[in-house]
Amino acid sequence: MSPIIELLLDSFAFAPVSLLVAADYILVVNPALQVESVEELIGYAKRRPGGLTYASGGLGGPTQMAFELFKLTAGINIAHIAYDGGAAALLGVANGEAQVALAPTLAVMPMIKDGRLRALAVSGRNPDPAVPDLPTIAAKLPGFSATSWFGILAPAGTPAAVIKRLNAELDQIVHEPETKKRFVAIGGEAIGGPPSTFASLIRDEIPRWRRVAKEAGIHIE
Repeated sequence: MSPIIELLLDSFAFAPVSLLVAADYILVVNPALQVESVEELIGYAKRRPGGLTYASGGLGGPTQMAFELFKLTAGINIAHIAYDGGAAALLGVANGEAQVALAPTLAVMPMIKDGRLRALAVSGRNPDPAVPDLPTIAAKLPGFSATSWFGILAPAGTPAAVIKRLNAELDQIVHEPETKKRFVAIGGEAIGGPPSTFASLIRDEIPRWRRVAKEAGIHIE
């Protein structure tokens, strides 16, 4: 089971306070791979089942989970190579050990800019302000979304008045222009909103990622 899922399953012991920021992944390929779009990548993979490999930052980690969701949604077979961390995974794609990956915007942008990797799309439902020229994977696979997110939880039983005060303060901070600017610079988008927004996200994420782990056969011993 993914560490992300384990964290979510433990969330009943906490009270959601505020969803702060969400960040996309960027779908990248080695420049030697003759694909220029999500559609071309899917077509290439379908013509060569198991002929491509993707890199992730570790077994059961967020980049593996996101890519397995991409595979399931697209109906393609791409083998997995787990690396010891995200930096090693990106180097693996750049060096041709693997051909494709989903990686956090901040980590991958330098390698896109210097031509070591080619960017195809972003993983969120909407265009990413950090890379506005890139399409979404959802443009080819409607409904697809895989993002990392960060929020604040309090211990279960925290008084409602305390939760409300914390939420109001945090919501104001994340929507300050300078804060939003800093989030965009690292590939993130300010979210905020009431505790119920965060609670709904957690409720939605648990079954989704459990299904991905089960269907992809992800097991961590």
